[in-house]
Amino acid sequence: MLKIKMLKRLTVFGMVLSMIFSMAFATSFSAIATTTEEVTIETTSVGTETSSTNQMLHFVMKVRWGNVIGDPTNIEESNFDGSVSVSSSARVSLERTLLFEKHNSIADKITKRKDPVSWNSLIWNHWDGVKVLVSSPANDDVVIATNEGTITMTAQELYDLSAPHIYDAGEGREIVIKTYPIKNPKYFLKVIWGKTSRADYALKGEADEIEISAVAVGNAIKRIIKNKLGKDITVHDASGYFQINDGGILKLIKTLRFEGKDKIVSKTNSKIEWTSHVAQGVDGILTKLDLDANSLNGSDTVTLNFTEVGWSKDFNIVDLYHDRITTATVKGDYGAILQVWRKPNRSLIRIKNKAEVYMVEDGVKQWIPSPEVLTSQGLTFDKVEVVEQDEADTYGDGEEICYADGTIVREEDKQEVYVIADGEKKHITDPTAFSALGYDWKNVVKVKPGALGFYRLRTAMKTNSVHPEGALIREEGTSKVYLVEGGKKKPISTQKIFNARNLDWDKVLVIKKEQMNKFQLGASLKYPDGALVHADGKTYIMDQGKKRWIRSGDDLTNAGYNSADIITVDDPTEVSDLSATVEGDDIVADDVVVL
Repeated sequence: MLKIKMLKRLTVFGMVLSMIFSMAFATSFSAIATTTEEVTIETTSVGTETSSTNQMLHFVMKVRWGNVIGDPTNIEESNFDGSVSVSSSARVSLERTLLFEKHNSIADKITKRKDPVSWNSLIWNHWDGVKVLVSSPANDDVVIATNEGTITMTAQELYDLSAPHIYDAGEGREIVIKTYPIKNPKYFLKVIWGKTSRADYALKGEADEIEISAVAVGNAIKRIIKNKLGKDITVHDASGYFQINDGGILKLIKTLRFEGKDKIVSKTNSKIEWTSHVAQGVDGILTKLDLDANSLNGSDTVTLNFTEVGWSKDFNIVDLYHDRITTATVKGDYGAILQVWRKPNRSLIRIKNKAEVYMVEDGVKQWIPSPEVLTSQGLTFDKVEVVEQDEADTYGDGEEICYADGTIVREEDKQEVYVIADGEKKHITDPTAFSALGYDWKNVVKVKPGALGFYRLRTAMKTNSVHPEGALIREEGTSKVYLVEGGKKKPISTQKIFNARNLDWDKVLVIKKEQMNKFQLGASLKYPDGALVHADGKTYIMDQGKKRWIRSGDDLTNAGYNSADIITVDDPTEVSDLSATVEGDDIVADDVVVL
């Protein structure tokens, strides 16, 4: 059974976990020291052997194009409009965009989000990119096409990539592909039914069943309850079942909001049957689909059935996986929601009885090699959750997390100082350059010998160099602070956004006007993924650049969030920005399952 425990915020435990962390990664750092700087990224993921049955493979794929590797040698405009397309037997859907700053009304935007994923993109001195989810038969082609070049590989070849695939687009530009295989195809699915629409939604507890009565309507019996105000509310009989027809095993993890006489009647590896009555609110179940990679194909389905109202519908398993949230009307104002469940971005997990800690992002888990790396990313030990191996297996295997961009590092047994940028290292050539660029010796992070062998060496930083990705900069004599991102300086408009991004005022570099003028002005920074924000009477969680409305206080608590972390957005510009932010799926309780 899935079991998730929030680790307690105790100092002693934090010290113990830190010790475990250090011991667990000592060997890994020694191994990393033997790598060469020609290796851009390493991963332990090797995929699976080619299947003679053309099995369905699932993986997250990151595609970046433009000036991806090293410093740009050509900053003239280049059109990289393109797409990721798959065969008719496969699926591809957008996880998120990477950078994609809007330069004009038609550039830098997604034009189709699935089957295929397509975009418009203009490049100057940096890169754009996408993360997509691919489900494809092993031997079918996946095509990454842009105006500057096309890459065609089979799904198996992409799944098996152990290092980035680099396509030279000429003039110092590249298309770089990295894949994250999902080795054990499975996913968690919430099935919710009742008053699912925003207009009708309320927690069942608000209906306070003071009186229950039965009214004869023709040959039928209509059950009614009265709420606190004495208003009659119809009780909806949502008894039914959920079953997997082919392609895997169905497992019940827990019931959601079952009350009174609601109960599971029976459960097998293929079918879950229940008795359920809902009034104002919803009931539901959390399930896990263990998919059979050797037989799964586009025709495999699950069935949702509400027996008493004579409603039944089949849903394609792969479609549910890619669509993430699927809705259906059952009867009148009652409906059903089938939603793929996973942790919000930047969640921290540790597999039960193992020391390694991972950060979850875009359906991928990334190993954090040391406490110092965790801290540099603005993360904290008290947010780590212990999960079962089964849950961890639902995420793709990502590469090791690097020190955050802008971190200044030095190995303990060496004098060379580097700044991390785009996951690579740039040597700061001498103390004069170090001071001229605004760096402070107190911010140098000392790391274990060999730890920086993992990072590709880029062009060195000299006195007149442009500050790299992740730098916090402020022009001397002024108060406005910017973050360098995507080769541009992006204003940080308020203290609340600065704090929400876990930025450090001690790391703000005070630079000269001529240095500041080397940057184009980018868009103001927004609240980051994971931030809880409140404006116009609603509370949202930011996730993948979207705002997800948390429908009620109970939903917030049951989803594992803390009301003390809510940021009240009152700056008029920020309120306007939040109002214009694209909405994601609503949070309807139990989004984080605690058993």
